[in-house]
Amino acid sequence: MINFALVSPDMVLQEIDSNTNKRRGGPVGEFGLGLPDVNGGMHEFRAESFFNQHDIITFLAYQKKLNFRL
Repeated sequence: MINFALVSPDMVLQEIDSNTNKRRGGPVGEFGLGLPDVNGGMHEFRAESFFNQHDIITFLAYQKKLNFRL
């Protein structure tokens, strides 16, 4: 099991905020992001964000382990 204890909710929210567009509703962002595991390995995730006129909902899907370390 991969442990992402180094990733804070604020880190993820900052990525979502910087990669989404202001719109009245519907899809507001689609982007990739790299997150580190506790051993310094980097992992790629794909994110899709949707605004339902109340909240931004973001789905993160694991893609793969990257071939470099922090």
